[in-house]
Amino acid sequence: MTTLYEISQLVDEQIRSDKAPTYLDFYERTFSAVRETPLNILEVGVLNGGGLLMFARYFPNARLLGVDINQPPALFTQRLTEWGLKDRVRVVQGSQNDSAFMTSAIHSFFGNELLDIVIDDASHMYRRTRATFDLVFYSHLRPGGHYIIEDWGCGYWPKWPDGSPNGRRGLPRLVKELDDLVALEDQTRLWQGKRAMKVSETQPSPIDHMIVMPAVVALVKASR
Repeated sequence: MTTLYEISQLVDEQIRSDKAPTYLDFYERTFSAVRETPLNILEVGVLNGGGLLMFARYFPNARLLGVDINQPPALFTQRLTEWGLKDRVRVVQGSQNDSAFMTSAIHSFFGNELLDIVIDDASHMYRRTRATFDLVFYSHLRPGGHYIIEDWGCGYWPKWPDGSPNGRRGLPRLVKELDDLVALEDQTRLWQGKRAMKVSETQPSPIDHMIVMPAVVALVKASR
């Protein structure tokens, strides 16, 4: 069976995804079991569209929506037509932190169906990535669905727009906030007459589990 990496190499170099082999290996290990399953996939930040072409060929029964502030080049549209993917793949132009646009884009393509996989490879900055998470994770991702944030380590770079070497800004800040969200049940649990948070009852986490790797954070939405 053709691997995700092998499929990525079929895409023209000018528009090929720049996702590192470690990323592709993670996606392969995570999603190979559902490769033939009908899936709804959202990729936020598609650049030249090579990643969408790659995923569309890897998941033959999936529908894929790409969101980017720019339109991909003509070569992407050409390959979309030649490879017979136009009915399953769409790219819309807009900002990831525009909640009205994001909601409209998702509903216009998927209708009332929820998403199975979300990949945020867009701005890599805290406020925009947080805005996308707060909207899409809670309102559009199905229980048990996967939410992935790529390239979070760039937030440690001193010259990144919202980067900081101490990890208190940018995406490292978001990763720590998500870690706290995983621990919501313990934060709200009554123990020896006290709770870490000022709430009246224990609250379950909306996140079933969270995997943190160099450059990639993957969340699975709780089923409850």
